[in-house]
Amino acid sequence: MTKKVLIQCGGLIENHERVLSCCIQLRYMGFTPLALIYRDNGSFFRQFSIDYIRLVDNYPNSREQLEISNAVYEEICIPERLKSDKLPNSLSKAHIDRVMYACSKIIKTNQIDLLFVWNGHTGAVANCLRVIKESNGMPGGYMERGLLKNSVFFDTKGVNGNSILAIGSQELG
Repeated sequence: MTKKVLIQCGGLIENHERVLSCCIQLRYMGFTPLALIYRDNGSFFRQFSIDYIRLVDNYPNSREQLEISNAVYEEICIPERLKSDKLPNSLSKAHIDRVMYACSKIIKTNQIDLLFVWNGHTGAVANCLRVIKESNGMPGGYMERGLLKNSVFFDTKGVNGNSILAIGSQELG
C-alpha cells in the first residue's frame, strides 16, 4: 500500500503550479499525492490526473460540530497575534472550529500518512494544519515559495525563521 500525502495548496494558481510539480514527483516516487484546494472545481489538477480534495466540501453541516479548546485556538492564533493586536475575521473562533473540523475530517477519512503545510503560520487553514501535524506527530513538513521562479522550499521544521536553516544559523551565532 502506498503512503498518502496531503499537500495544502490553497486557492492561488501560482501555488497550484508549484504543488503540481511536487505531486507529479511524489507520484513518480510511489506515493499517492492529494492536493488540498479550498473552493475551486479542481480542473487544474484533474487535467494532470492528480487527486484533489476541496476544503469547503468537508465543512461541518448544521448537525456536525467540532469545538476546539481555547488552548488549541490560541495556539492557532499565535502567529497572527504576533503581527497585530486585532485578529482578522478569518480567525474567528467559529471559523477556526469549521476549518479544524474539515482538516481533521480530511486527514482521517483519507488516511493521510504525510502532511505538507504551506507556510504553517499564515492563514486559518495553514495554522490549523500545523497544529494537527505537530500535535499528532505526523511526518511531512512545511513549504514556501523558493528562490527560483516556480520553485518550492521544503523543510521539516518550518519555513523562513522557523526553518532548520534559520535555527541552525542561530546556534552558530
